[in-house]
Amino acid sequence: MSMANAIVPETLRHGNYDSWSAWMKNYLLAQDLWDLIESPSGTEPPNQEVAKEEYKAWRKKNATALHAIQICCWPYMNFKTELSTDSAKIAWDNLANSYRKPLPLPVPKGNAGKFQIPDSDSDFDEFDDTDSDFDTDNGTGKVKDDYTQFAGLADSVYRGDWHSTMNFLDRHPGVINSKINSFGRTVLHMATITGNVEIGEKLVKLMSKGALAIQDVDGNTALHYAACRGAAKMARHIVEKNDTLVTIANKRQYIPIASACASGYRDATIYLLSVTPLEVLSLDNGIHGSLLLRHAITSKMLGKNCTTPR
Repeated sequence: MSMANAIVPETLRHGNYDSWSAWMKNYLLAQDLWDLIESPSGTEPPNQEVAKEEYKAWRKKNATALHAIQICCWPYMNFKTELSTDSAKIAWDNLANSYRKPLPLPVPKGNAGKFQIPDSDSDFDEFDDTDSDFDTDNGTGKVKDDYTQFAGLADSVYRGDWHSTMNFLDRHPGVINSKINSFGRTVLHMATITGNVEIGEKLVKLMSKGALAIQDVDGNTALHYAACRGAAKMARHIVEKNDTLVTIANKRQYIPIASACASGYRDATIYLLSVTPLEVLSLDNGIHGSLLLRHAITSKMLGKNCTTPR
């Protein structure tokens, strides 16, 4: 008997997610690991310096849960984006977005389905979602409906299938400017996280200026994720449409340039350095500058041979 069969009757593959997730949940519950998946803060470890023992306990539980999830997937899945993470919660949520069957969606009536490129100067609270089949939360960009309705869209983005992605957005135009999962992320967030740069660049052209500023539950905009992925070209497209994003900090107080530098991506860091106002990095404006300096020193990234792009 394989290790996977000791946990679930059969490994995850296309078509059996509902059964697999129920088996997997029961196992994680029995091993006292389900709280990592269920908790909104499951991706955030305790502070290692302040709570060393709690951090060690969290790290062990996270590794155990992630290992169980990985070995219970069909072998080829371990090379896919869904499992390319060191977080059990992120792996679980990625698999749910990719393999959970979406609920049936109504087709818009009449000619309301064709997607129109919004005015790039429109503000987030001026989004017009009247042609969308989904109720939005008073212009906040958060879709009220069950997020499982967007599993098909997420799957298309993860697979890099632009035709299917655009087909969904044509039928439901209000979705592109809305948060579509429980992490408060837009379809552009998902494209950047999964590294689908080509789809991401196309989405930037279709989204409004305000929608690009949407922050997820961790405070990250799509630009943060482009920076973390080293996607300098995508970052440039985003900034050219909304240059204020370079000053937005996430909950860890990282602005995009700090995220790029911390992740070790030189090209993205150098580009963002050229478009980030110097006053944002000054001591009078918080810790943004010191965070960047710390990561620049540890990565040996910025020095006498560093030049900004023209």
